[in-house]
Amino acid sequence: MRNFWKRWAAGLAMSGIATLAAAEPAKTLSLSAWQFLQAGRGDQIWQVLAGYEQTQPDVGLKKVAYPYSSYIKTISTQLGARSGPDLLLLNDVDLANFARAGVLEPLDDVVDEGLRGRLAEVNDLARVDGKRYALNFDTVTFALVWNRTLLAQAGVQPPRDFAGLLAASQAVREKAGVPGYGERNQTNNEEQLWNAISTWTIGYGGVWSKDGKLTIDAPANVQALADFKKLQAGGGVAVGDDFSTLRTRFAQGKIGMLIESSSNVQSILSSKDAAIGAQDIGIGRPPFPLDAVRGSSSYIAINAHGKNKAEAKQYLKWLFTPQVQQRLQEALGGSVVGTTQVPPPAAFLAGNPWASQYFKQAPQARTAVIVDFEEKTPQIRSIIVSEFAKVLLGNEDVAQALGRAQTRAEQAVRK
Repeated sequence: MRNFWKRWAAGLAMSGIATLAAAEPAKTLSLSAWQFLQAGRGDQIWQVLAGYEQTQPDVGLKKVAYPYSSYIKTISTQLGARSGPDLLLLNDVDLANFARAGVLEPLDDVVDEGLRGRLAEVNDLARVDGKRYALNFDTVTFALVWNRTLLAQAGVQPPRDFAGLLAASQAVREKAGVPGYGERNQTNNEEQLWNAISTWTIGYGGVWSKDGKLTIDAPANVQALADFKKLQAGGGVAVGDDFSTLRTRFAQGKIGMLIESSSNVQSILSSKDAAIGAQDIGIGRPPFPLDAVRGSSSYIAINAHGKNKAEAKQYLKWLFTPQVQQRLQEALGGSVVGTTQVPPPAAFLAGNPWASQYFKQAPQARTAVIVDFEEKTPQIRSIIVSEFAKVLLGNEDVAQALGRAQTRAEQAVRK
């Protein structure tokens, strides 16, 4: 009997210890992002973000991840129903719409004087109607990526202008037997085609608006998209492949060139399909007339209907301290955090020298958000893409198509 009570007491003690060890934190913050699913860096990013648990044991972090293709639709549905995560990442094109819909919490009380002095200029886009609704999480830029072996096999150098890109894509197709270039050219995928259109127009010096007026049919935009069309018709481009397939084929060594972001290059090199390594690729500025490159920014915001808004604001204050921003930069790899005075990750660059081009061109990054029409950008985007799709599918003139887009967009913004 004595041994029984000893065993019972020991079991109770162990049960108590186990109960304490498994105790749930007092608060759990949920954080949603598509980046968590990215091969090669998603896990590293989460490790940094979840590091808050080490400084605040009474607060837990819950990861919520959705594919990029369905992310905005899923999050907008949740927030519209007054549910969803406490913290969420949004892309630059959709930010203003979320802010004006009243589903994001203002963050002016999160930014003190010290942080305000370290915020990069890209954070200005997160101010809507005089209030700050988000902070810049990171910005990726787009560069020309090529397979060294395929270009050598075709006997061509990495292109530095459009004529070189056209010739190189045709040579790779002819001599290596694979597409020389891959582009987001599916006309039934509005967002991806818009990404491609914006990359080209920015590189040609085009803008969609100026001085508060739309400039969709400006000469630079027309020239950029006329060259885009010419390249598609040149015989050296992969046609009909979606974004995911293009990345897979490049990873397998079956496409000569892409214009891609740093984050997607990391995913390509880390994918299970990869038959190439960092030593097999080259990176350079896009082969366009100007050094300007498209930048795509993501922002972190707080759900206005969340139950843990105070704790979420404390989390953001922690995330944007210099020490955590440096750790985040190391996890992000080739993209750039939203604060200044954070040097590129030396260890990452040592193992991935290709990434240096992305840091070099970061100051030339320009957003695809239409200035002075931020809230209307998704609507204007749809109009431009629908008209340009007619160019790609038929034999329509680019200038006429953009002229129609100009008229339709002007009518839309007046409503």
